[in-house]
Amino acid sequence: MDHNFRPVEPPRIRAPGSDQEQEDRPSLVPKAFQEKPEIRLAYLNSVISNVFGKASVQEATASLNSTLNCLLVAQGSLPEYPRPVRHLISAKRRLGIDPDQWITQYTNCLVCWKHFMPTELKALPLHDCPTEDCTGILFNEITNSKGRHIREPCKIMPHTSLIGSLRRMFMCPGFAQSI
Repeated sequence: MDHNFRPVEPPRIRAPGSDQEQEDRPSLVPKAFQEKPEIRLAYLNSVISNVFGKASVQEATASLNSTLNCLLVAQGSLPEYPRPVRHLISAKRRLGIDPDQWITQYTNCLVCWKHFMPTELKALPLHDCPTEDCTGILFNEITNSKGRHIREPCKIMPHTSLIGSLRRMFMCPGFAQSI
């Protein structure tokens, strides 16, 4: 039996957290702490009613809007900067409790299983896998409702940084004492 071996490149070892661009990386301090306390309280009440009170996203969003409208009437105006958000998902993101902001979605080749960072995927000229002797397709190009061309990955691998997760956990009061 004849075998043809080819050289294999060693894996690129990246610094922790380097899989995201700096401007895309969320801050460890939630944006809600730059807002007035009454706005933060409106966000918290809305999120708590959704998570613990079993209110739907639509009901919690309506509750948030109602609270912000009450603040508008009582104070005469809402802050201009940062402008309060009016949707539950945006409120979760401002409070720093939206898990999706910490997840990086790598694109995997369906044949060789090599993974590509989002920035690498944007830089590829073709939808074919650039790995030597691989016939895999990485993404399909689709046109959205606004007429923009979007690269939709065929296979994704969601990942979150372990070091970033540990940083966020240690920022919680009492976490270090509990371990």
